[in-house]
Amino acid sequence: MSNHGPLPVHSFDAVPDCRRCDRPGRLHASFPHSWKNQKDKDVPGTRAFVLCPNCDAQDPDATELLSLLAVCGSVTPENIAAFADLADDWVEALRLRLPDLAVLVAEEDLWQRGEL
Repeated sequence: MSNHGPLPVHSFDAVPDCRRCDRPGRLHASFPHSWKNQKDKDVPGTRAFVLCPNCDAQDPDATELLSLLAVCGSVTPENIAAFADLADDWVEALRLRLPDLAVLVAEEDLWQRGEL
């Protein structure tokens, strides 16, 4: 487990539907993220992800976390340490992934049309 920067925020309350398949999400995580603009200045922002039992079932960074949630149903005092480790590993893997430009273009199109 790595710890880079501020801790991610994990939420089980009001988890949005998965944007990829429109099915219910299982966990929502968001974390600070920044990038350099054309003037080489940091632009702060936030990245957010929904853990989806359908779309992330084959993602090696998500399978153990999905399994824990499927078997246990929720986070309990007995599994909170395992959950924390798996959730932090999942978020760390997400931090290292570059955004999919096709997804960004599609989301921008939805935003331009007022649908996002």
